[in-house]
Amino acid sequence: MRLLGVDLGTKRIGIAVTDELGFGAYPRATLARARSRAEDIAAILSWAERESVEAIIIGLPLSFQGTKNDWALHCEKFSVALADATKLPIILQDEFLSSQEAQADLIAAGVSRKRRDAVIDQAAAVRILESYLKSQ
Repeated sequence: MRLLGVDLGTKRIGIAVTDELGFGAYPRATLARARSRAEDIAAILSWAERESVEAIIIGLPLSFQGTKNDWALHCEKFSVALADATKLPIILQDEFLSSQEAQADLIAAGVSRKRRDAVIDQAAAVRILESYLKSQ
């Protein structure tokens, strides 16, 4: 099953996909947040169609204690709006520390600070997908 991973940020949205067998996750794009939720949803669904995915996995930023903060509630509301716009299953996946782990991965790989800033959201989306795949 091919999946689309989404790291929803305040300024950018990271997009990643799995391979056809669901073994690996790969970065695809960093989208600038649009002026409206509807435009962001349209952009995500465009990627879902382009990549022929069967489900969309959205990162849910829970706290260390597993509780929801304001941003987690925002992500939940966004996922409901996304679900209303598509027939694809929308799955929320705990993304605790995904951005920090992605940053560490990029530093370890020797990626420059400028390049890291451009791809960190994609790398976080990869981490979200990897976490989901491991949980299955």
